[in-house]
Amino acid sequence: MVASWEDGAKEYSSCGATLEKDVKDLAFAVEKACESVTVSED
Repeated sequence: MVASWEDGAKEYSSCGATLEKDVKDLAFAVEKACESVTVSED
C-alpha cells in the first residue's frame, strides 16, 4: 500500500493490490507503479 498527500490537504490518495503467494515477488513493481500515479482534481 502506498499513500500520498500534500501538507495541509484534507484528503490523501492510496494505491495497493492484493497479491497471491505465487506472485508476491511483484510487490516491488506494484509499489513503484503506485508511486508513479498522479491525481488531478480537474
